Amino acid sequence: MSDAAIFAISLGVTLVGLVISWGAYRRRGAGTGMRGAALSLVPLAAAMTGVTEFFVDLAYAVPLNPSLSVHYDFDAGKGSYTTLGLQHELPSHLTFGTNLFYQSHYYAMTGLVSAEFKISASFPLGGLTVTHSGSYFTTWENGGFRGEAAIPAKWLVAINVAR
Repeated sequence: MSDAAIFAISLGVTLVGLVISWGAYRRRGAGTGMRGAALSLVPLAAAMTGVTEFFVDLAYAVPLNPSLSVHYDFDAGKGSYTTLGLQHELPSHLTFGTNLFYQSHYYAMTGLVSAEFKISASFPLGGLTVTHSGSYFTTWENGGFRGEAAIPAKWLVAINVAR
């Protein structure tokens, strides 16, 4: 997509956001209007700095909680990357899940990037929620991910504290 087209789309989205922000200002006050205006300027700022990426995330609250995330990078990556996920929560604060990652011409690479297998546990602690998680990323040689471009298997461990 050309820079002019990206700029035009970003400008249009920014203008629509500013109109909605004006309405929010009139109905809910200056704080809401200012936050809306600030967020409305993000697409235009992204286009002007060359950071343009569009994405769609879908998730459904059904058994296995499937999710699909599709991102397209118009500038540096010039391609898309997609994540398909499944997860299941147990009554004991445990969550099991898996994600499958795929790229299409993203940074000139196409193929299955990796699969993630993860487990996490969340516990309340005072007014906070502490989540400990562990993920194993595995991959195999395919598409553009061969030889030196192959991605080695890795473990990722994280602790998150949220309010």
